[in-house]
Amino acid sequence: MEQTAGMDLRQATPSDKRNKTIQELHSSEVIYVTNLNNMIEGYILPLKQSQLVPQKVVTDIFQNIETIYQFHKTFLEDLESLISNWHPSSSRVGELFLSLAPYFKLYTQYCSNYDKSINVIQMHKKTTPKFEQFLTESQASKRFKGTYITSHLILPIQRIPRYEMFLRELVKRTENSHPDFANLNQALETVTTLAAEVNEACIKAENIQKIMDISKRIGMENLLSPTRKFLYEETAAAELEIHSYTGPTKIYLFNDLVIFTVKKAKTLPRKFLVEPLHLCWVQDYKENSIQIVSPNDTYVIKFSSPSAMQQTVNAFVQAIAKLVVSNPTYGATRLGYTLTEDCESGLFLAKPLEESEETSHDDKEHKKKRKTGLLDQWKKELSAKRKGKKKDKDKNRVPVAFSAPIVPTQFKRLSLPHDSSDSVRADIDTGFLSARTRTPLIEARSSSNLNSIPNDHFDIRTSCNFPLSHPVPEHR
Repeated sequence: MEQTAGMDLRQATPSDKRNKTIQELHSSEVIYVTNLNNMIEGYILPLKQSQLVPQKVVTDIFQNIETIYQFHKTFLEDLESLISNWHPSSSRVGELFLSLAPYFKLYTQYCSNYDKSINVIQMHKKTTPKFEQFLTESQASKRFKGTYITSHLILPIQRIPRYEMFLRELVKRTENSHPDFANLNQALETVTTLAAEVNEACIKAENIQKIMDISKRIGMENLLSPTRKFLYEETAAAELEIHSYTGPTKIYLFNDLVIFTVKKAKTLPRKFLVEPLHLCWVQDYKENSIQIVSPNDTYVIKFSSPSAMQQTVNAFVQAIAKLVVSNPTYGATRLGYTLTEDCESGLFLAKPLEESEETSHDDKEHKKKRKTGLLDQWKKELSAKRKGKKKDKDKNRVPVAFSAPIVPTQFKRLSLPHDSSDSVRADIDTGFLSARTRTPLIEARSSSNLNSIPNDHFDIRTSCNFPLSHPVPEHR
């Protein structure tokens, strides 16, 4: 029985989701093959003909692009032949994938050398001005419409995950009874395994592309580095305060540094500010604000919402912790700094520990000198005051027996001039003076008693210099 003509999915507008997926696969493949051809005709062939760079450089940059192009050109021809006479109930796209599956291994080689390709481009842009000029002119041409060379080099790396996505969708839209169901599942398994192999290369390639896009956006050269990874970009509205600048900012966080963009300002030399991540600390500030503290500056970031602030804080904390753990040298360097808070502004400053200790030592010395100076001044004043009082006492001293109560702390012992074993003390409770010698105790109970003490014992009047202003109370 002769089979009826099928539909042409290249032109038809199918309503069935499975057929729509086949049509999208074809449209995507057409664009991809066109881009591969543009790379060959717009970059590879002109570079080989002009010999702006050695042949090896061209090979290092584009790897096996020409071989990949030939493979996909064949794959597209077979796919178009299949869908130009498409029978939804019997046509098998899974078989097509299985027949070409071995060629997909071409991507393993390409992906593993992608970062090398980018490094070669960057190196020869610096060393070969004509090569850089060629890339700029090619980017501005009608063929590439402003897209840079790296945007094309990443396309093969992104292709395998796209095939995986298409095959998953086809398996989902195909019934178990369909003759292509088993082939689609097998093709999906093969492509998934290959995708896993090139996944790391895909991540690295996308990271490189992101860094280069940021580099072009902010006008920062040499941002691309073999070990640098893009981690986070603050997409919500944020405001930066630093020095006398206040204005909108974009935050780009990498595994080794952070970049703050600023509008052109007289107080800032560039449109971006860069800080090494291992010397950054995150501190709270006012509402919906944080401080990014570094030895160079303190950046105050104001966010539009608490959630946006928390998301940025989490990104910083995780990135710093991971960096310090992976590189003990950075951790040791961080330990060489201490954070001090300015009491007036509430801003933190990161200072080297030695400088902080010197400052602290200087502060202590200053306080010590100030304290010593005050103490010396107080001593001088006190000494002068005592001398003044002594002069007053000398003027008021009466050369007779005591006529005033003695007010010592408890007992005041006075050495006698003629014998170190003799002494006089005054009782604070009674106000009476008593003398202790090797002779029996003699108590002075009144002024008359004091005058009657024999001189051969001791002269009490010459051994005491207490003020004499009140009469001595009689003992009862």
